[in-house]
Amino acid sequence: MAPIMRIDGLRQCGHVRDRPGSSAVSSVSGLTHDLIQSLDAPRDNGVEDAWEREISQRIGEVDAGQAESVERGEFRKRIRAKLKRQ
Repeated sequence: MAPIMRIDGLRQCGHVRDRPGSSAVSSVSGLTHDLIQSLDAPRDNGVEDAWEREISQRIGEVDAGQAESVERGEFRKRIRAKLKRQ
């Protein structure tokens, strides 16, 4: 299984925590700390319920022939082509 976020991703997201005079290392470690702390946050059942509804709706659309299901590789290929056109 692939890691959820590599340290490279943390470096790229580190700018979120950048403040004048702070180093990239302290920004990355601060962001890492915040991400780990968020794992202990109380569960938000509203979010989980919303995702359940969204998933059910999408499955219903596929079953009704209103939407097409594609393999991950094909999806990535389409997104890359779309991004190149922009």
